Amino acid sequence: MSLKVIFASLLLMSCLSMTAQVNFNAETLQHSKNIKESSPDLSIYPNPTTDFFLIKNDEKVDQVVVYNWVGKRIESFTHYKGRIYNVEDLEEGIYIVRLYNKNNKVLKVLRLNRN
Repeated sequence: MSLKVIFASLLLMSCLSMTAQVNFNAETLQHSKNIKESSPDLSIYPNPTTDFFLIKNDEKVDQVVVYNWVGKRIESFTHYKGRIYNVEDLEEGIYIVRLYNKNNKVLKVLRLNRN
C-alpha cells in the first residue's frame, strides 16, 4: 500500500470521527428553521452602532437580552414598540442580541456590532 493511500485513509477516518462527534438532532434543526421562518424581517438598526439601537418589525417581541461574545448576559430589557436601547456603556465589540416573545421563545438571534 502506498503512502498516499495510507494518508488518505487516515484522513478519511479522522474526518469521519470528527463528524460523528457533532451532535445534531431533528428537534434542534427544526427549532432553528422555525426561528428563521417566523421572523425574516426582524432586525436591529443602526448596526453597527455607537450608542443605541432599535428593533425593526417588533410586533411579536416582548424581551430583549444582550450577551457578550462568550455568552455572559450583559443587559435584559422589557420591550415595547419604538423603544430605544442604550448601549453607550458597553465596550466596543460584538454582542449577541436575543429577541423573545411573550412565551419566552426565541424569535431571532442577532449580532450587534458596537463601535
